[in-house]
Amino acid sequence: MSALAVAWTASPVSAAAQTAPATPAAPTVPTLTWSDCQNGFQCANAQVPLDYRDPQGRTLTLAVIRKAAADPAKRKGTLFLQPGGPGNSGVDFVRNNYDDLPAALRDDFDVFGYDVRGVGRSSQVVCWDDPTYTKAVTAAKGVPGPDAYEPAVQQAADFDQACQTNAGDLLPYVGTQYVARDIDLLRQ
Repeated sequence: MSALAVAWTASPVSAAAQTAPATPAAPTVPTLTWSDCQNGFQCANAQVPLDYRDPQGRTLTLAVIRKAAADPAKRKGTLFLQPGGPGNSGVDFVRNNYDDLPAALRDDFDVFGYDVRGVGRSSQVVCWDDPTYTKAVTAAKGVPGPDAYEPAVQQAADFDQACQTNAGDLLPYVGTQYVARDIDLLRQ
């Protein structure tokens, strides 16, 4: 056993094997240019990587909103609000729920939210236009019982195909792992 160990440690190691793998470049932290968007809220657009494996490649736009701490002297930081999903607007969530936050939070924190990728104002995934969607939903209503199964399966297949056709280049980059990375980048 020691001969094998000696032979292994004595073998030359190439320079390439000694070089650590290159660390991918870190994504650029978005620069936010805030503008008034009514009732004391400020809005901006953040450019984030489409694919975090290629952080300097293509980007997409995230719509962000904030309301500054009501008492700047007591400001402690930023409170991120996110409604969850799927498909809910974080911008609308902040607007619609700000007044319901305890005064202590509104006084001490900037309140921040954003529309996650693929949702609302952020590089939205659109599979069907509104008339097509309305027609499909209307057709699905009123088809009760076992006869509803085949039309529902066909409708799902049609929707999936429309998503691939109309938003296929964005779909691989929508999901929890990207939302988490976006939050981390926006936090910076």
